[in-house]
Amino acid sequence: MEHQPLKTLDDGYTAGRACAVCGESTLSVIHVENLPDYVLCMNCDSAFILNQAADWAMYGSISNDYPATGQMVLKRWTTLEAVETMANSERISEQDGSEPEVEANMVAELGSESTPPFGIGGNGSGMAEAGLAPTPPFGIGELDEFVAESSNGGSSLDTDSSEALEKTADVSEPEPGHRYVVTLAQKTASLPSERCAHCLRRPALNKLLFAFGGDQDLGYQVPLCESCHERASVRSEEQKTSKVVAHLSSILVAGVLIVGALVAGLVNPQQIGVVDLLLIGTLGLLGYGVTAFILLRRTSRYPPSEDAQFVRSTLRLRDHEGLDFGWRNRGYAELFSSANEDYLLGDLVRVSDDDAKNS
Repeated sequence: MEHQPLKTLDDGYTAGRACAVCGESTLSVIHVENLPDYVLCMNCDSAFILNQAADWAMYGSISNDYPATGQMVLKRWTTLEAVETMANSERISEQDGSEPEVEANMVAELGSESTPPFGIGGNGSGMAEAGLAPTPPFGIGELDEFVAESSNGGSSLDTDSSEALEKTADVSEPEPGHRYVVTLAQKTASLPSERCAHCLRRPALNKLLFAFGGDQDLGYQVPLCESCHERASVRSEEQKTSKVVAHLSSILVAGVLIVGALVAGLVNPQQIGVVDLLLIGTLGLLGYGVTAFILLRRTSRYPPSEDAQFVRSTLRLRDHEGLDFGWRNRGYAELFSSANEDYLLGDLVRVSDDDAKNS
């Protein structure tokens, strides 16, 4: 899906928002005549434009303090969540002295401090006086040509940086509360396996089964990266506590049975033979095993952690004039739509989570 720049942006967009790069609440909307509005951070000078849906961004400049992040996201459509994740990672690497994921010699050269963001100078009056017109955002060619060349999946990066970019570019934690629905005319579907369905990381070697209507035979093996797969398995505090209580209770029951056998004279502690040892072992195994089986089954009734539930709900299926595949991650929804384009019923639709659940 090709993103188109949002031409007009309300000044209120920045209210309550922090810069995804430096984390400071110093964002401001910049209006330029005949060009798309862009958002500038007054603290770190990072700047970006938005797509028409205002849920993807393209950075034209990134603070020189975040060279690895700049290499990853400059002049590519991505999400602000992905930029924030990369910048935080680079900041932590800088603090603990570890090497960032992208080496310094792989970082594309950024403009000097005197170069205005996106290659535009204010309202262009100074350039007009010099007989020059202000250049489009990013300072290279026409904006529509640049967007077409820089759409996700079509990169002009060099070979050395593209491998690192594949691992983290376009990676984003999906926005809670919304889904991107793709409707197919059939229940058979092709699920792209090159990226994680939840966060778009590569590789995505793990699978999570999503059954349709409780039918395990009609299920979809959704690809997940190692990190998201681990998150989906994390127990809640209630589950952890219940599991510990189950094991302790089982040990207690086993101990009571063994002590009861001793008190009842079934086992003579002064003359313990093979038969006595077998009896003690049997009572211990029965006491522990049966109790653990019963109590651990109750443990499964507790819901998993909130984060695990979020990952496990990365896909929601609904039978409605075809089969609706409601993905949390827009990027994966677009990949899924392309992989099944011969069976599409309508376009990709963004809906609220509640609408997808109740409709």
